Amino acid sequence: MSDRPIIIADDDAAFRHLIELTLNRLGVSNSILHAGDGVELLQSLRALHATGAPPPLVFLDVHMPNMTGLQALRTLRNDVALCETVVLMWSDAASTTTRSKAYRLGANAFLAKPATAAATTNTLTAITQFWLETALQADNTSPASSSYPSNPFSRNAAAVTAKHLSTRPARPSRWPWQQAVEEKNARPTIPVAANDGPLRITA
Repeated sequence: MSDRPIIIADDDAAFRHLIELTLNRLGVSNSILHAGDGVELLQSLRALHATGAPPPLVFLDVHMPNMTGLQALRTLRNDVALCETVVLMWSDAASTTTRSKAYRLGANAFLAKPATAAATTNTLTAITQFWLETALQADNTSPASSSYPSNPFSRNAAAVTAKHLSTRPARPSRWPWQQAVEEKNARPTIPVAANDGPLRITA
């Protein structure tokens, strides 16, 4: 897993570098990719998936220019190739409404952005212990697992969520984005005139 880069998507370059330095100090060997907005994040995700090395983790800020974190989250959750990306969202000024919306869109966790060096270390320590050392490893060792975990919240992973990240509400049986993707894939393909090829209903 260490050969798969972690992505930090935040419009504050200094904060991105602080997160990278802290991860390095904590012994995280993954390379780090930076994205200044949601557009750059989606470009990086698609490029990584094309090479067969999807990121084990994405840090995503809520408030960014061009495409916000919530807009990027909605887009990737509705993309069959990207929808299983583990996304940890955070913000330094998020309302309860924003937090709830992030979870409805499929955020794996929503955190308050750390404001001090000590808080940054503590937060990232909990994140790496859970997401890089426990949750994803639990999925990789499950009977139905593949080289990339198909479900970031397996029974094993969910059992230790509260220990490290207490901000997550109860997990529904299916996230709204999962249902949307399933419904989209279930729509029939209707043949049209010769030489025009199949027409997939997308509306």
